[in-house]
Amino acid sequence: MDCPVNPGTLVVLTDPVAGKEWRFIPSSSAPLTAWCLLQECPQCAGVVPVADVASFADLGDYLDRPDPVLRPFEFNGDPAHHYDCPNGTTRQ
Repeated sequence: MDCPVNPGTLVVLTDPVAGKEWRFIPSSSAPLTAWCLLQECPQCAGVVPVADVASFADLGDYLDRPDPVLRPFEFNGDPAHHYDCPNGTTRQ
């Protein structure tokens, strides 16, 4: 993708025929080479980064078989997790 990248960048990929939409934000671990796919957390349904995607092949691999072991750095502790989610920010 050739677009300006900053922490507030949101990229939306749509497939109007299938009625699908995928949202991405820049990966903080690889901001110029990878994007974080945003989807619902399986525990709390908050919209959080669930996969690092550097190519369409990466996206296809994730969609074929989501692998919770390979969650991106940004997944745990993301503030979009619900308050009581075990993947959310530590609360005191």
